[in-house]
Amino acid sequence: MDRDRIYKMLDNDVDKIAIAHGLDCAEMAADKNMIKETHFLDPYHVDILTRATNSVFGVKALVEGGFPDSERKKIVFYPDYFMKEDIEPEIAFVEITGTNLEKLTHRDYLGSILGLGLKREKIGDIIVTDHGCQVVISKDILSYVINNLSKVGSIDVKVDEIFPHELKITPSKVKEINGTVASLRLDAVASLGFGVSRTKVGALIKSDKVKVQYKAINNPAHNINEGDIISIRGRGRMEVAEVGKLTKKNRIHLNVKKYL
Repeated sequence: MDRDRIYKMLDNDVDKIAIAHGLDCAEMAADKNMIKETHFLDPYHVDILTRATNSVFGVKALVEGGFPDSERKKIVFYPDYFMKEDIEPEIAFVEITGTNLEKLTHRDYLGSILGLGLKREKIGDIIVTDHGCQVVISKDILSYVINNLSKVGSIDVKVDEIFPHELKITPSKVKEINGTVASLRLDAVASLGFGVSRTKVGALIKSDKVKVQYKAINNPAHNINEGDIISIRGRGRMEVAEVGKLTKKNRIHLNVKKYL
């Protein structure tokens, strides 16, 4: 693997650390004929790593996030003489329940788990339900989360281990927004989707708080394409569902989906 070439594709140290760890896992699997898995990764990092390691001799990769449509996944590298069916990623599942949890959000649950001193890389997807949430986590933190997470915000909660068949996978709730923009610049499109001023969005972009296709972008003029996922730290994410025709005033029709 040409690490220097791979690192040149990355814009910040956070990305480089995540990718470096993944490359180390692939090389260790090859050199020591062992199973080695990454932390949970977002789709951007998964894509880079799978492409960067697909030519590592004697090694195959299994991408797994706990359920088929999960967003955050681990990559498990293993010797090619192993059977894929015998590979079991170190993934566990917990359910957080309590009373009066209806108004809590993904951000509330994630913040409380991270408040235990855990790193984001140990946590996979969070599925918010009507009565709490279910969380995919690394198996090595299972007991710690069960024994130490007692509150989400100011609300008392209970944490129990569950199994994959108990996951309550439901379609994401979205709000469709139709409008027009002067151009497909990131600041213009995000302003429409998140309902904040273009000036404020521009400041967030320059502060490295905005990602496009899970990659941090700090250029407000970055061009957006149909199908792109845009996220703002602390504000959620949106998808550019359709780029429509021009209006008579040369503005562009957009249909975006804001995930709730």
